[in-house]
Amino acid sequence: MPISINGGTGVITGLASGTGGKILQIVDNHVTTTASQTATANGVKLDLSGLSATITPTSASSKILVEVRWHGEAGSHNEDMVFGLKRGSTVIGNPATAGSRTSCIAKGLTGYVDEHGSTPEGIYYSFIDSPATTSATTYQAWYSNKHSSDTTIFTNRTVADTDNSGHERMTSAVRLTELSSVAGFLTSLTNGS
Repeated sequence: MPISINGGTGVITGLASGTGGKILQIVDNHVTTTASQTATANGVKLDLSGLSATITPTSASSKILVEVRWHGEAGSHNEDMVFGLKRGSTVIGNPATAGSRTSCIAKGLTGYVDEHGSTPEGIYYSFIDSPATTSATTYQAWYSNKHSSDTTIFTNRTVADTDNSGHERMTSAVRLTELSSVAGFLTSLTNGS
């Protein structure tokens, strides 16, 4: 059904339930450099090097679509990779804790569990946040090694990183998209903007 506005009454029809607003701005941090970081054991959250972005919302009612794309490899225990997000220092997007179970947004996809040298993994995840602010807001991707021993996490490269076609180099990214609230979107429609 097409969207229509009654000029006499201002009533808008044709909007599906849950229809969102419009895109106000996009911040994209495309990371092309490689990194290696020590990921300590037992679920400590490690900020992934370079994988953050900052946005200043134009309205406190805006939503922020946070998208993370990571490529790389763990030095060991790649079956135990989990990923998530922070807004500032606050972890966001996780499910409610349930006993000793690991809480995260996404679980790393294991390509070849017994190989820790030349077979990278990739993960994409997203979350829609409501920061309720017009101040600069930073979103940071994190990685957690839930194994009982430390490992090294390599971003945008394989562990061995040997100079041949069997060892890939990749890119990763964090993208932030500010979306107007539904109410703000409807107001802009009625004002003709």
